[in-house]
Amino acid sequence: MEINEEMIARSKGYFHRTDFINYMLRIDGNPAAMGSLFLNGEEGYIANDFTFPAYRGRGCQLALLNHRLADAVKLGVKTVYTDVMFGSVSHGNMEKVGFKTAFLNTFWIKK
Repeated sequence: MEINEEMIARSKGYFHRTDFINYMLRIDGNPAAMGSLFLNGEEGYIANDFTFPAYRGRGCQLALLNHRLADAVKLGVKTVYTDVMFGSVSHGNMEKVGFKTAFLNTFWIKK
């Protein structure tokens, strides 16, 4: 993905909000993974999960998920939502930390 000035201008407002917390996991001082937690009263939404390729398969997102969920509890959040691709590594991670499938989004095609 190419990062340009327009993208930075559109996104930078999110990084100075109290209802949008960003997390960075580092290994040996290097960025390894990131994710966000959106807050809305007693509800939270986990999003923006990304692990840099060199660090995949090392439990980075699982660690970030647990950290964000612990923070959510400290902040008074009662319910946390997220969305992931069914059957993906992210799906497995969500099940490991206790998320349950609420519904499936289907993809359709017509030739």
